[in-house]
Amino acid sequence: MKKFIPAVIISFALLFFLFPVFQSHAVSSLEPNRQHVITLSTPWKDYKINLKDYELKTNNFGILSSARRRIKGRTVEEKISYMSKLRENNLDSKTALSQVFIGIESQIEKIFKNIEVLPANAKMHFNPHREVFSFTPERHGTKIDRQEFYDHLAYIIEAGKNNLKIKTRPHHPSLTVEKLRSATYLRAGFKTSFETSGPDRKHNIALSMSKVDGKAIYLGETLSFNAAT
Repeated sequence: MKKFIPAVIISFALLFFLFPVFQSHAVSSLEPNRQHVITLSTPWKDYKINLKDYELKTNNFGILSSARRRIKGRTVEEKISYMSKLRENNLDSKTALSQVFIGIESQIEKIFKNIEVLPANAKMHFNPHREVFSFTPERHGTKIDRQEFYDHLAYIIEAGKNNLKIKTRPHHPSLTVEKLRSATYLRAGFKTSFETSGPDRKHNIALSMSKVDGKAIYLGETLSFNAAT
């Protein structure tokens, strides 16, 4: 009995010593599982970016900045930590992400090209034979607020989340049909008779008028007769 007691005491002491290890392992297994794959969602399509894909492709440290040297060979978790420090030091989110995850900005811009729609200005057409103006309506587009997007993306990455909804905003054209109509009126006029002119002058007048007939000169533009076709 005397020999058994120390063994029991030692066993309980060992269990007490190892318990924090088991407890620590159990707690860590409950943490979010970082797959490092972010899904960028739109109503039409989802795009995925894998943070593991954005690595430095060169081993020539001589051409790398000091910031790039710090992330060479680092794990994704270490890069996220470094990105957070850059943001804490008032570096904007887009620059911080680009410094740490090399090439992510160009990949995101490719995605944006599939989402954003450029606006189109309204156009005016003139029929000189009927002296009538007609209009092609403007087209509204969509754009993405870069600063807002990169701020949200940096937060998603730091929080260990894996989904970000891409928000778009209206992108309005600068010239609308309403503006064109308000600016479309007779500003000046000139008339001359060439009824009694010879064939050569009549030919030159007809040729000259065919170059500028129906041409529209928009604000800020100039008309070159030599360049008119």
